[in-house]
Amino acid sequence: GISWGIWISPRAQRYASYVCGAGGSVLLMIGLTALGAVLTTDVEEAKSIEDKMYNAKVASGELTPNPHKRSDDEHQDPERDNGNDAESEEQPKQPAYTQAKVDVAAIDKVVSKPE
Repeated sequence: GISWGIWISPRAQRYASYVCGAGGSVLLMIGLTALGAVLTTDVEEAKSIEDKMYNAKVASGELTPNPHKRSDDEHQDPERDNGNDAESEEQPKQPAYTQAKVDVAAIDKVVSKPE
């Protein structure tokens, strides 16, 4: 038998089995719920809702426009290289952190203390 650990008696091991079984059942339900959500979600409707939320937050000033984070082509940043032209193979691409556009005024508003 088991001679060391937290659950060494047969009774404790039985209770541990119940606890682990309950935990496994909870994880099973979470997984099945997630699978059901994936299978029943209307992707176009979800994109539409996300676009409305994004546009509302940009309009309210809560978010700054960030086109490269949009999922469809209509929102893509025109300056971003898509890698389809012959030049992109010859020239090494810059790391993403060097291409970032920083809105210094927005950062100053967040960082500076109210006067």
